[in-house]
Amino acid sequence: MKISYNKTFFFLFLCLLSFLTVSFNNVENEHLIKKKNTKSRPANEILYVHTDRSAYVAGDTIWFKAYMFNSETLKTSYESNLLNVQLYTKTGKKILNQKHKLSGGITSGYMTLPDSLTTGNYLFVTYPNLIDSTSFDNVFSKTINLYALDEQNAKIKLFIPDTIYDKGNVIEGTIELVNNSNQKYADTQILLQLQNSDSTIAKSEINTGKKGIQNFSIEIPKIAHKKALFLKASTVNSVLKAQVKFAILHKLSPPDIQFLPESGVAIENIELVIAFKAVDINGDPFEFIGNIIDKNNKLIKTFSSKYAGMGKFNIEYSADDSLYCKIIKPIGYQKKYFLPHPEINAHTINVKNSVNNSLEIKLSTNKNNNDTILNLLLLVNDKVYFSKKVNIKKKDSLIIDTEKIPQGIAEIGIFDVNEHLLAERIVFINKKTRMKIIGVK
Repeated sequence: MKISYNKTFFFLFLCLLSFLTVSFNNVENEHLIKKKNTKSRPANEILYVHTDRSAYVAGDTIWFKAYMFNSETLKTSYESNLLNVQLYTKTGKKILNQKHKLSGGITSGYMTLPDSLTTGNYLFVTYPNLIDSTSFDNVFSKTINLYALDEQNAKIKLFIPDTIYDKGNVIEGTIELVNNSNQKYADTQILLQLQNSDSTIAKSEINTGKKGIQNFSIEIPKIAHKKALFLKASTVNSVLKAQVKFAILHKLSPPDIQFLPESGVAIENIELVIAFKAVDINGDPFEFIGNIIDKNNKLIKTFSSKYAGMGKFNIEYSADDSLYCKIIKPIGYQKKYFLPHPEINAHTINVKNSVNNSLEIKLSTNKNNNDTILNLLLLVNDKVYFSKKVNIKKKDSLIIDTEKIPQGIAEIGIFDVNEHLLAERIVFINKKTRMKIIGVK
């Protein structure tokens, strides 16, 4: 019995020793695993990388610089000592792979793009050798746009509300960078410069973002701007070269509007055709809508430009009306543009477009006298091709057959009995197409 007891005790001791050994090994293994995982996960590191640009062509070089920061101290981190730099296709295929040594948490380098790469978007990815698989703080990625050389003809589109600005106002709008196919370029820097003639008075730099379109705002300084005001946009540090200038309408520089009576002069109490031409301070066509208002602020007529700031309208008025134009769109201009002062005793020659080798002419006057019979002459190259005595009081249209009149510039004039020139018009006689009025004298 004694021997049996000793054997049993010895067996139990061996089992206990074995259990303790296994338990120790498990604890040691867990400690080593924990230590290993802690070493591979410097959770307080944040990676930042910047490249020289975001648009390239095949064969270009991507230059970059990387910084590893400690998120708590905001100082460069010494934990990681190696940086992986890779380039992927949009389908996730790895094309290039590099390793760069981090010295004091900083490194810089370059990656040359193969000539065989096709156009499209690629992913530029960097991460350190010690990476936390549960966090993306120390993984940096950026979309790289690759374009063919023949696709570099980019253009900038500015969209600004049709508004009249004043000093201190903020100009707001959207901006796009597109190619000839109207495809947008993403993640490209654009410099905005507000220029007073040739000097820059304000500037701002924006990025087109992931969608290639971005909102912007820029303030007009609180100083007077009596010269032309432009918003200039141009690409910055990019293979895409584009630039555009946009005229900014502001109260201190209203447009210029000229009113041109078709007959050469405005005549009182006779229905007139008045042509007009509007240009902004830069000399560019100015499109607008305007009201004709009399001295009692009564609305007489609303009109608008039809093409390149030009158009015409019919109107009859007297000298006492003091008619003027006020721009109602775009909103903001206060300047008054007065119509030509009408003459009391004058004559007009109205020429209508004609077909079938003929001209239709109508004479008018507001002169109250007995001088109703006038002489009408038509000359080409100082040679008379048509002459006739007309009664201006009848207000009938006169048809001139141009079959035997040569093609070219014709002068039409009316004279009184004393051969004084009362009115004159210049027209162009075109035998192949309709007659065109080219000027007033």
